[in-house]
Amino acid sequence: MKKTKLCTMKVADFVKINAETMKLLSRLDIKTSDFKYNDIFAEYEKMSDRGYKVTYIVALLSEKYSISEASIYRMLKRFRRTI
Repeated sequence: MKKTKLCTMKVADFVKINAETMKLLSRLDIKTSDFKYNDIFAEYEKMSDRGYKVTYIVALLSEKYSISEASIYRMLKRFRRTI
């Protein structure tokens, strides 16, 4: 699959422009890769609101997204944390 070139910015330039946001993320111990879990967490919340047990939800999401159950639990712990 061919990658689409979004921009020609250097990493150093991107970091310079986004330094304050990146500092805040680091201070709050938020991983920049957590964006990948937004849909999974939204699905978790919907199922949880419907009364499904956490263990059941985690098993379903793990199978659906091909992510280990342990990874799902770690993500849930991070996403539920108050900052």
